[in-house]
Amino acid sequence: MTTENQNFTIWAGDDKDVRFFVTGITNPADVDAAEWEAEQVEGGATVITKTKAGGGITVTGATGGIYVTVALAAVDTTDKQGLYLHELELTDTGGHSETVAAGRMRVRRSLT
Repeated sequence: MTTENQNFTIWAGDDKDVRFFVTGITNPADVDAAEWEAEQVEGGATVITKTKAGGGITVTGATGGIYVTVALAAVDTTDKQGLYLHELELTDTGGHSETVAAGRMRVRRSLT
């Protein structure tokens, strides 16, 4: 089941760890793959992608589910501004994929 309205704000050029709580999975080892993407407009080109395999996503245990943390680095948002749609998709060890979180990411212009 997708948890919607997972909205957050980041200032351009900042590092930020975005953490999602996912139910229905209780063992981090059951997550074979994870991918997070953001695009500026619906149906537009993907501008930021993070994966578990690439080291941009970590999965840890929690009571009643798991935490999935997406690590955004300063370079990911340095030249960006505005509203982006984002989705987090997990694939379990059985090969089943599901979008577990979706929302909006607002990138604000930094004054420094």
